[in-house]
Amino acid sequence: MPGVKRLHQESGNSGKSEYIFGHMFGAIGILVGNIDKLFCLPLSATLHDGDKLMRGWRDEKYEPVSHVVQIIRDAFLVVPEIGEAILLLDAYYFTAEVLKELKKQASQYNQKLTLVMRARFSTIAYTYPLFQKGRGRPRKKGIAVKLEKLFDTEEFTQTKAWLYGKEETILYLCKDLLWGAGLYEPLRFVLVKFGDKKIILVCTNLFFTAEQIVRLYSYRFKIEVTFRTLKQLLKGFGYHFWSICMPKLNRFSKKGESDPLTQVESEKERSLILKAFAAIEGYVMMSLIAIGLLQLLSLKYSPLLGKSSFCWLRTASGSVVTEASMSKFLRKEIFMQFHKQPHLAILQIIRSRMALNNDSDLPGAA
Repeated sequence: MPGVKRLHQESGNSGKSEYIFGHMFGAIGILVGNIDKLFCLPLSATLHDGDKLMRGWRDEKYEPVSHVVQIIRDAFLVVPEIGEAILLLDAYYFTAEVLKELKKQASQYNQKLTLVMRARFSTIAYTYPLFQKGRGRPRKKGIAVKLEKLFDTEEFTQTKAWLYGKEETILYLCKDLLWGAGLYEPLRFVLVKFGDKKIILVCTNLFFTAEQIVRLYSYRFKIEVTFRTLKQLLKGFGYHFWSICMPKLNRFSKKGESDPLTQVESEKERSLILKAFAAIEGYVMMSLIAIGLLQLLSLKYSPLLGKSSFCWLRTASGSVVTEASMSKFLRKEIFMQFHKQPHLAILQIIRSRMALNNDSDLPGAA
């Protein structure tokens, strides 16, 4: 299967293996909804690892980049359409490479994108340099600060924050520090104590308050919910697109070894592999379109479900239904609507295709 790589996954669940073989997708979504319900509406999804050689076959001008850079580029393809935006990322993307690409893309598109991320506990930042008199190059940084040790101070402020749909009491400490080897970019760090949990958040916009940063990062959970729904409800990753031309995957390959795809030199074999590669991305993208439609239908037409003969598995928990409930409703009602409205364009297309298939089944049909 094209694009399969040996991937490392971090998880607190001991039942999950540390390394797996699979596809690494990078996706961009937008937060939509209202006070009753919020969804992460997916906008794009592409393979971000194991795809470099194949994209080079397709486009000779393609320049391979790391997946942390690719996620920033994917985000800036959306920013011109929606204006100034905030991108929520996990600690995996908190790298100097991401900050460099952010500045590069911001100047290229003349658009502003704010990053809100989680930082690792081992992060070391620096204070602003003190003014120095005399000759010599000005200092770029001040004293090193180990963020993990700041949790032992008593400077935390208690406040109420709206997290995951309800108001919670949190303790936070907000610090503006410099970070990034060679960059020393000014960033706003927010250390949060929430029950027994500790977390370090970081924001590239120094005008955001600590409460805003905490609340924004809590919305990142909607991304995980969308992926779970995509996997369990629509089987969005249940594809099986293989190519016999694909070289056998070496499960014991070491870092730095050449990619097995370098052995493929035939144009015909490359074409067949690219077709399987396109089918994989196309299948996932069509699944994202389907789940996006379910989310939009849930936001707009949820009240209609209560007025219909739709049977709930449980008591309705909110005014906006989930994607699963809307999917169950459509499976029951869509054919009835086709019967009531035979003039629908989609119904005419389906009937023409059915008639074409029936004609091809007749004896002697070519």
